Amino acid sequence: MVEKRILVIFSAPPFAGFQGREALDAVLAASAYEQQLSLLFLDDGLWQLVKGQDPLQGRSKDYLSTFRALPLYEVEDIYVCGEALAKRGLSAADLSLEAKVLDSQGMAELLAQQQCIYRF
Repeated sequence: MVEKRILVIFSAPPFAGFQGREALDAVLAASAYEQQLSLLFLDDGLWQLVKGQDPLQGRSKDYLSTFRALPLYEVEDIYVCGEALAKRGLSAADLSLEAKVLDSQGMAELLAQQQCIYRF
């Protein structure tokens, strides 16, 4: 099997639709095929990782807790957009996962390294 570098971009907020859950399902499925996965959270997709959310208020299933299991699936390259964090008054300490904060140059380099990019 040919290994590909795959980037999954989370840009939609949680509980506003199914995009976050679908993106997470895609990540878990791709991890079963031992692809090199990276995740990037930008824009309102950052809210997917913010601690202390109550999915029951949004009348949704709690898929956010599954993000904490990503290291078990060997998904460890997790990035967030530094500009989006600042714009929302958040810091890396507000996130439920350890993520690398990228500036615009870092995001451009990350995008350039990928063979497949999926945006949800």
